[in-house]
Amino acid sequence: MNGSRPQSPPPDESQNGGPGGGHPRINLPAYTPPLAVLLVRNGALAGQRLLMHKPFASVGRARHNDLELADASVAETAALVVLREGVWMVTAMSSGGLSSVDGEAAKGDMPLAPGSTMVVGDVRLLFDPRDRPESRNGAGQSERVAGSGRRAVRRFASVLGKLAFAGALLLIEAAVTDR
Repeated sequence: MNGSRPQSPPPDESQNGGPGGGHPRINLPAYTPPLAVLLVRNGALAGQRLLMHKPFASVGRARHNDLELADASVAETAALVVLREGVWMVTAMSSGGLSSVDGEAAKGDMPLAPGSTMVVGDVRLLFDPRDRPESRNGAGQSERVAGSGRRAVRRFASVLGKLAFAGALLLIEAAVTDR
C-alpha cells in the first residue's frame, strides 16, 4: 500500500448538462391537452376551469371526485360526465346534484353539446369539449351549437340507448372501488 486512494471514475458530463457542468437535465412528461373543460360561470368559483383529461369524470363537492367544486350548494357527488361513442353525456348521481342542462330539468342521461350550460347546486358550468379539432374555431373557442343542433344531439344520444351507458357506469364504479 503506497497510501494512495482509489480514484473515482470521471463524472458523466451528460448528467451535468454537458461539458463544463451546469444543471442536470430533467425529463418532463409531455403536456396532454384536456378532452373537455368545464368553466364555472358564477359564484365564488367564477372563472375557474375544471379540466377533464379522461373520457369520464365525477363532479361534486367531495375530494374523491375527479372534478371538485368546493361550494356548499353542490352535492358530495353530483354528476358524472362521460364521453360515449363520440357523444358527451351527463347524468345526475344524487338528488339535489345536477338540476338542469340548457334550461331543461335533468333526467336520466343528458347529452352535452359545445356551449351547453349545466347547473350543479347553485353553480353554472359551461361545457367546452376539446376532443375534436373541428369543435374549435380559429380563435380557440368552441363553436356554440344552435338549438336545432342540440335537439339532433339529444335524438342521436337517445338512439344509442341506455345499455352502453349503464355498462360504462359499472366499469367506472368497479374502477373507483378498486382504488
